[in-house]
Amino acid sequence: MARLLFASLLAILIWAASAAADERDSSWIQEADNWRDPEGVLWSNASVLGLRKALEDRVASEAAATRDTGFDAATKLPAYVDENETLDGEGYFAVVGDWGNPWDPGSGRNDGFGQYWGPHWKCSIGWVSGDRCKRGTPDFMRDDMSQLHVSEQMTKFAQKNRLQFIVNVGDSLYPASFNSPTDPMWNKVFESRYPDKSLQIPWLSVLGNHDWGGFDCYMDGSGRLYRADSQINYDTEHDWAWPANKKSRWVLPHPVYNKRINFGNTTIDLFAIDTNWVKIEEPCGLQPSSRLHCDTNKCRAFLNNLGGESWQSLERGLAQSDATWKFVFGHHPISFLGNWHGREKNIIGLLARLNASAYLTGHEHSNHLRWYTQKPGGQAGFDNGDQRPGAVMEIQSGGAGGAISDNPGYRGLNPYGFVAVKVTPNELEVTYVSDQGKYMEPFVVPPPCAQLHNSTCAWTTKPWSNCVEGKRQRLVKCSRGHSAYCANNEKPAAEESCSGPPGPSPDGGRGHVGLVIAIVAFVCVAAAAAAALFYWHRRRTSSRRPPLLEVGAM
Repeated sequence: MARLLFASLLAILIWAASAAADERDSSWIQEADNWRDPEGVLWSNASVLGLRKALEDRVASEAAATRDTGFDAATKLPAYVDENETLDGEGYFAVVGDWGNPWDPGSGRNDGFGQYWGPHWKCSIGWVSGDRCKRGTPDFMRDDMSQLHVSEQMTKFAQKNRLQFIVNVGDSLYPASFNSPTDPMWNKVFESRYPDKSLQIPWLSVLGNHDWGGFDCYMDGSGRLYRADSQINYDTEHDWAWPANKKSRWVLPHPVYNKRINFGNTTIDLFAIDTNWVKIEEPCGLQPSSRLHCDTNKCRAFLNNLGGESWQSLERGLAQSDATWKFVFGHHPISFLGNWHGREKNIIGLLARLNASAYLTGHEHSNHLRWYTQKPGGQAGFDNGDQRPGAVMEIQSGGAGGAISDNPGYRGLNPYGFVAVKVTPNELEVTYVSDQGKYMEPFVVPPPCAQLHNSTCAWTTKPWSNCVEGKRQRLVKCSRGHSAYCANNEKPAAEESCSGPPGPSPDGGRGHVGLVIAIVAFVCVAAAAAAALFYWHRRRTSSRRPPLLEVGAM
């Protein structure tokens, strides 16, 4: 009994220490007149107070908007699907995220300058200075117009290459999502900024931290976070399936869901997950600037439940999927998913083992390409670097213009932009497109059996030919195109010895047909020659006959 009590007490102490550590990890720490956030970034007290005042003003304006929404249902654009465009097994989709700028780009007044979210917020707290914080300069205008410029480049690409669908990795309206499914901001930041027919295709979406409430906690009496309902209910066809058209192009039936897309015989499975358990200080209202607070334990439990549902969806769905390509998409990058980096539960190991083609993400406001492997020996943590066998690819597309860029992005040329992915039966081509229309050279990604399992794709064979002169042959090909993708799998023999009656040659008897034709031609020529000789001989013989005797009259 004493041992049992001691073990129980020890378990309670470990749980309490773990909970306290989680609380510390998700808390801001005050240092003199400054605050340090959970990522170690220092905020001045003036910035924190300014953000809080801005949130108070936003909540007040939101309440006013609720009384008179002015929503026009006619602005809600549909999605069109034409499966005939991809019957050859090939097609494009785009990845875009962090795009919901609530201000008026190019207006010179209500452009978000001096505010605490949007394309200029880092100027307000002193993290950025110089020309980026001076109205009218090229640097200022690039930030200011970023969402519209990215939309313009998406439209040009879609018109030329015919995008089939879009993966939206979240943060669709700053700072705290939409007020309702009839919020007029839907038209302002989404429908009117991506209006072209080429973008009236399915937008498969997930929820980011700002979609759950940003800096404030929106919780009902049952402990459920409800702010994301505005986006989930904007999708009025939760049972939509490809290749049907859709009344609204917005696709978000639940925070965690799966969809299958078919490009001819090339199949694509997409797994949407919720990753907002990684930074509960935002949707749970734990920041010093937060205006709306809630029960932290209930908030954490709600988000952790979604995290658990996401993990189970991946474990089950990826294992059962027979798709040509499998994509997982969530708002936060792999490096943020701390509790999923352990020995027993490791997201990189799971994605590699179950043949995920790539992880699509955003959150950081730029565009990057990264490769992750689990630590050797199944240890906790991860290594990242260049492409290498066994590495999981992460496509980050968080620079669509909703907030000022965090860094120069992929190859230093993508602070803003989107990512285009070309799907073919055997390879992916990943192209980064900037807000200025600069195209990075496409990056070719092999199938998972080559990329994740060191070129062990399966070889395929055709039936053996008949035995000819002690040999028979067959066609041997790599199932996923290039022979290099099957190189580390034993290649079946293309020829072997055999015994038995003579049969067609390996060319299917085409050689025997030629021989028969030659023989027939020879016979015909010989017959013609014989006939000519016979005719000549008759003429010669007839010319040597004696003349006929004349018979006189009697």
